[in-house]
Amino acid sequence: MKRRRIPRAIKTMALSAFLLVTAILPGCYGQAPLAEPLPDNLPTISVVAIKVDKGNFDGDMVATALNEYVAPLIGARVELRYVEVELYNQTFSKYSATNSMPDVLMMTSSQLATQLRREGQLKPLGALLEEYGAAITQTIGDELLAAHTYGGEVYAVASMMNRSYCLCFEYRKNIADSYSLDMSSVSTLEDLTAVLLELKQKSDDVVPISEYSIVSWDPLSDSLGVLMDNGQSTQVVNLYETEEYWDIFRYVNRWRQEGLLLDRDYGLTSINSFVRSPEFFGKICTFGPGLPYVDSTDAGEPIECVILGEPFIIIDRNRRGSWGISAGSQHPEESMKFINLLYTDPYVVNLLIYGIEGVHYEVVDAVNGVIDFPEGVAVESSGYSQFRGYFFGNQFIGHIWHGWPYDLWDQIRVFDAEAARSYAYGFTYDPAPVAEQVRACREVVSEYTPMLEGGYGDAVELLSGLCAALKQAGIDEIVAGKQAQLDSWVEAGKPQ
Repeated sequence: MKRRRIPRAIKTMALSAFLLVTAILPGCYGQAPLAEPLPDNLPTISVVAIKVDKGNFDGDMVATALNEYVAPLIGARVELRYVEVELYNQTFSKYSATNSMPDVLMMTSSQLATQLRREGQLKPLGALLEEYGAAITQTIGDELLAAHTYGGEVYAVASMMNRSYCLCFEYRKNIADSYSLDMSSVSTLEDLTAVLLELKQKSDDVVPISEYSIVSWDPLSDSLGVLMDNGQSTQVVNLYETEEYWDIFRYVNRWRQEGLLLDRDYGLTSINSFVRSPEFFGKICTFGPGLPYVDSTDAGEPIECVILGEPFIIIDRNRRGSWGISAGSQHPEESMKFINLLYTDPYVVNLLIYGIEGVHYEVVDAVNGVIDFPEGVAVESSGYSQFRGYFFGNQFIGHIWHGWPYDLWDQIRVFDAEAARSYAYGFTYDPAPVAEQVRACREVVSEYTPMLEGGYGDAVELLSGLCAALKQAGIDEIVAGKQAQLDSWVEAGKPQ
């Protein structure tokens, strides 16, 4: 049966009914009945969360439902601010510059978390965790807790997500089948290039590669001095002089010349652009067990992956998708109580990931916790199709979407447990002794990489110029200093 779009008026009525029911039925959706209305003088905490879907977004509806549920639990109202994932770092720069940091914040990357901590923007959480978040420490474990521990103090808590990764090519199965592309023959970039050239010969209407991200090394926080071989090497080297790095951009240059790579001016503005744009065949990215399932749901068609490397894990992956409290928060206790719900309360987690039951999803298999769109709703018409649970605390207590394996959360745990760990796993680099060289080298990298990453110009000439400029800017001092810090850390017994 063809699904039809649910008018917003009906959605609004559904929300009103939902809020009424949760207020009068004991234990419904995890909320106890209210003995009396909430007092008007409750404090308000601001919470920043990720927004993946741009259009037809029912963020206000979800925020209202969240606030109705959590306010009596934490003794505070919640102002939920959604920020588009592509604008996240930019938004936090604005918060920092205007001294308007939210109470509770999710940090998408290790770099953002490190930056905010060094700027003094994050509140130490040790006492708050002990008082209001003991369940968090039990849930994430000592290893993840150590990822944001500096000088004996915890500054953020990591989300429960896929930590290890490997390189892959993610592609639309329907296109591969339509053009009889043998994806089973692909295990290297050379194999992939051959298949993409075949596609290009058969059709000018499909873009073979929409985007790419190729990393097979431990960047040691900033890629100015790395460990190659999936972080298994013990020697810090200049990435931009390695044969592996040169090979990548020879391929990128070739893809551009052969017409395999999407033009950078196309205007891809969302991480959903690949899965919701059927004219794109695939992209090179990092693989985790949930990737093809989430993106298949997002695309409304089968998405598959070809693995191009071995899985490994670096410490920076433990520091992404983490939650913290701003140093200037006037309500740190209530803020920690809210963060605690992100790791312990299935209702809160499911609400933020999937939206409102009966409006954005319905339970189709209660035994296995499986959900799907309600009748009449599809991915393109739903007002809340985020799916990316790894942004919202503990996705492992969330529902499984229809079509995903029942044991997906276990698959992710096993994938992480079996992945090779970087030699520097647990190491934290301090760039302060070579801050001037770091600044100069970053300027050099930002000057050369737009041309390199776009596949424009002569790759060998650009790479030679990049390496020469980095030498002059002090890359050797950075590499030597990073090696010395790493060696000292190893000699001390690799402390966490």
